[in-house]
Amino acid sequence: MLPLNLTRISSVFLILAIHVMYASAGQAAQCKQIGNGGKYYFWYSNTSTEKGKKECSMGRHTFCALSTVQMSDVRGWCYVGRNMGDWKLVTVNDRNVPLSQTCGAICIDKMPNTVDIGMGRDNEVPGKDNGYAILGQWLWVDGQQLRIYRDKTLAVFKNGKKINQGTWEYVDAVKRQYVFHHQKGGWIDTVTLSDDGRVLDGRNNHGFRLHGERM
Repeated sequence: MLPLNLTRISSVFLILAIHVMYASAGQAAQCKQIGNGGKYYFWYSNTSTEKGKKECSMGRHTFCALSTVQMSDVRGWCYVGRNMGDWKLVTVNDRNVPLSQTCGAICIDKMPNTVDIGMGRDNEVPGKDNGYAILGQWLWVDGQQLRIYRDKTLAVFKNGKKINQGTWEYVDAVKRQYVFHHQKGGWIDTVTLSDDGRVLDGRNNHGFRLHGERM
């Protein structure tokens, strides 16, 4: 029978061994990075030549999706999953003999200062001109940035700081004319959207000329 101190030491080493064993088993190899599109787009691949499942880690990204599948037999597949914030690219060979199988994935990281302008709503009438051609980001007067949202709100920024906000309305579909109501200063802007949807021109309630270009 082991002394009490030796028993405790043995138990500690056993726990540490089990911990290391499980950590090693759960740690996937890094996927091969095969390209990137600057800071925000990344492509990865995972190739397997053995039966069973092989996974690799693509790291932390905003979103990843399967992009390509190349295999020499239909009894295999690929998939992308996420575990504790870490994206995995997995190849599966369901045959009894080895085969060559390569899976590809693309990962996207959210760009800074992106604006969610929405992708449509169920209660919108198909074919109706709702004035949404104006949605997005605009280079505005005095070095400002104008952001126009689908929920009929707007925000004005300068040097990355919000300086005003308000609402917008579509007042004339024939003239493609809009009115902006700003909370601060009582500014009311009446502007017209160009036919190509890239330029705003008009005047405010104090007679000052307004001009904006889509970013």
